[in-house]
Amino acid sequence: MSASVAGAPAWATGDCRKYFGEQAVICGVGTVSGVSSPSLARNAAMGRGRTEIARYLQVRIKSILTDYQAAKGGLTEQTIEDNSKQITDMTLSGTRMAEYWIAPDGTYYALMTLGLEEFKNSVQQASGIQEPIRQAVLASAGKAFSVRDDETSRY
Repeated sequence: MSASVAGAPAWATGDCRKYFGEQAVICGVGTVSGVSSPSLARNAAMGRGRTEIARYLQVRIKSILTDYQAAKGGLTEQTIEDNSKQITDMTLSGTRMAEYWIAPDGTYYALMTLGLEEFKNSVQQASGIQEPIRQAVLASAGKAFSVRDDETSRY
């Protein structure tokens, strides 16, 4: 563990869902460093935490891998680029900051959460969702919020 996260709460460096025990929530941790304004750091970390929640609910990924290798005069030149862009387009109502922590190096950590009831209320109030889809989302929301997937929690 690096010195920058020494003394960090478990939710900042591990699976944030463990912080909530059996509560039906989706959580995300946002961080920001190098920002001198405390309010700007807080808002940026909160925004990044919300983005993490949105990615859990819906994400579209575009990725490109470029691999180049050439040999000339006994010298080998190699370049590998891996670029990916994650795009999330979602409105999140009902998220809140449950905790925050400021690391010794000034990095701001925000633990954001979206509870099951807040999510259901958001779906109920959302316009542009066809009623059969709305009912299907509401019916499966409890299951989605209670999933503890150890394979993906490492990422």
